[in-house]
Amino acid sequence: MQIFEPKTFEFMMENINSLLKNYLYEHRISAKALGAKLGVGKSRVSKILNTKRMTIDMLERLSVALGHNFFHDLHPIADPKPAAPTTAALEAENANLQLESGLHHR
Repeated sequence: MQIFEPKTFEFMMENINSLLKNYLYEHRISAKALGAKLGVGKSRVSKILNTKRMTIDMLERLSVALGHNFFHDLHPIADPKPAAPTTAALEAENANLQLESGLHHR
């Protein structure tokens, strides 16, 4: 059973490779510096960044080494921080709390 069509997987790898390369560029991290974090040479880093196949383990190693969750970039989940409540929501909650505690002025 095939989970992804080959073209879909190739597209995903292009996205992963682009994410990694862009992250390195934006954070001014050289292949040599990344290699040092991974414990591999610069040529191995080049192979990793240009591969058509990457294991989950390797993507996890890259995420840990760079301190960035690339899995989230590929499949963002709900934001773990809830949205800030609006003023109206806070006023309504305050009114409800006052009613419950008997502090509401009549």
